[in-house]
Amino acid sequence: QLLFSTFLGGSEYETGLSVKIDSADNIFLAGGTSSADFPTTTNVLFENYQGDRDGWVAHLVSTGDSLISSTYLGTTAYDQVFFLDLDADENVYLAGQTTGNYPVSAGVFSSGTTGQFIQKISNELDTTLFSTVINPVNRTLPAISLTAFLVNECNNIYLSGWGSDNSTFVRSANHFLLNTTGLPITPDAFQTATDGSAFYLMVLTGDASQMLYGTFLGDANSLVHVDGGTSRFDKHGIVYHSVCASCFGDSSFPTTEGAWSTTNGSAGCNNAIFKFDLASLRAGIQTNSIELDHPGLDHGCIPLDIVFQNVSTGGQLFEWDFGDGTTVITTEREDVLHSFFEPGTYLVRLRASDPNTCISEDFAFTTIIASFSTFTMSESADICAGEALQLEASGGDRYAWFPVDGLDNPNIANPKVSPADTTQYKLFIENNNGCTFLDSLTINVIPHVEVNVQIERNNLCDGSREISIFNNSNNMTQVLWDFGDGQRSDELAPTYAYEADGFYELKGVLLNNKCEQVFSQEVPVLQMFVPNIITRNADGFNDKFVIDSAFPVNLKIFNRWGNLVYEQADYQNNWDGGGLNTGVYFYETILPNREICNGWLQIAEGK
Repeated sequence: QLLFSTFLGGSEYETGLSVKIDSADNIFLAGGTSSADFPTTTNVLFENYQGDRDGWVAHLVSTGDSLISSTYLGTTAYDQVFFLDLDADENVYLAGQTTGNYPVSAGVFSSGTTGQFIQKISNELDTTLFSTVINPVNRTLPAISLTAFLVNECNNIYLSGWGSDNSTFVRSANHFLLNTTGLPITPDAFQTATDGSAFYLMVLTGDASQMLYGTFLGDANSLVHVDGGTSRFDKHGIVYHSVCASCFGDSSFPTTEGAWSTTNGSAGCNNAIFKFDLASLRAGIQTNSIELDHPGLDHGCIPLDIVFQNVSTGGQLFEWDFGDGTTVITTEREDVLHSFFEPGTYLVRLRASDPNTCISEDFAFTTIIASFSTFTMSESADICAGEALQLEASGGDRYAWFPVDGLDNPNIANPKVSPADTTQYKLFIENNNGCTFLDSLTINVIPHVEVNVQIERNNLCDGSREISIFNNSNNMTQVLWDFGDGQRSDELAPTYAYEADGFYELKGVLLNNKCEQVFSQEVPVLQMFVPNIITRNADGFNDKFVIDSAFPVNLKIFNRWGNLVYEQADYQNNWDGGGLNTGVYFYETILPNREICNGWLQIAEGK
């Protein structure tokens, strides 16, 4: 009895290559299309045709009369879905071929940029959960024809396919010459070499973050391929393949002891059957640093932090014994951070168990050596520009300071450092026990104070003893003034009046943090006196116009009508009023600080 029958497709060509039934008996289908009008639904990954040929995924109700959802899949180049599978949460996993730059999600294992893609999408076909590609790094076309695909109960992803660049197997211009050379494999591969014509089997974790296993199968000259035989995985991760092999009439395809036939009885290809178990329970440990940048880390100084990465294949329960009395039991295949606080040699054991496998448990071991050592190094410091500082470190047998600029010897514990500018120095220390230390310090170079100080007298005309300090120094954070008479000030540019005449040593300590420059200058503090009479009687008193000043003055003399009658720059106290009549005159003195003093002067003959 036919329950239902329907067409699905557009106006061009379609292939339907995979079908799965979900828990509600609804139907997932996938394949390839060249139709720009393939039926899709709204709010899916791609409602519209991407170009060339696209993959497609459709979710059909169990009665076959309507679509739940349908989407295109791929790039603007050739894409086609070969296989579809569902996990326990009924997320959709897809595997196929592409010649486009297929999107590769962050954090997944990938190889190359095109070729074979694996993609996980939501049940609603609206969200990509991850996608990746598996291909030789420099190959631009697919390397293999996919033959089987599986997501097992542990959500591990299994993929197989064959490659051969023999033109015998190319049926039309639309097919690719395939080649398995350069496909990624793991160190424990069953067969590590390929002549380009072989089967390829691989296993990824369910999130595609790690390649668990990869191998070739098929010796040189075997020319393995699949013309249409049965190729399947079971849910335990065991692949069953019926293939064509040994096409030169030889018996190069590998067989096992006790097989039905170990020789090829035909003059050409023979039917070969193999069963390969990719679900064996294997415990595996990878040690690493906390930053995950030192795989294989197995020694160091206490406290020694080691990340133990669980790289087991399979397993439902994992038991860690770190050899120091500490154990961890978890059902998750997760990284475990453990710290060793005492020196010693520790045998670390991982037990992976799964009662559903034939061996039920497997063990992996690694040895960790924790050593004791105390490393020290100088702390960050400030130095004044041009000064040197001796750095100090201890506890190691080898030292390396870097950068080397400003160091007299970068490979000793206590080099002298004199950088031109503020510099961060890193120090790597290693001892003969394999302990290492890496830290840094900063030498902060404090610039010199650029001293720019001027001193001026104020109000000399009025007989003042006041000075003003003009401080335009650069790179200065603090200043301390000593006026030379026992008084001090921390003002930036103070004004100060002395109590008595004298010659005072003015000092300033100009600071930039701890670095100082000293300014020193003698300051003559004398009240200026200008007489108001000249008596020209040659008695030795008031014969000349003598200005008592500590500073040079420019002098001008005017008569009562404002006419200039005498002028001398940098007056030398040598004018006696010669040539002028007795009477009252007016003077003007100009001081170095541009202060102008005015007054009157009487010229008399005297007695």
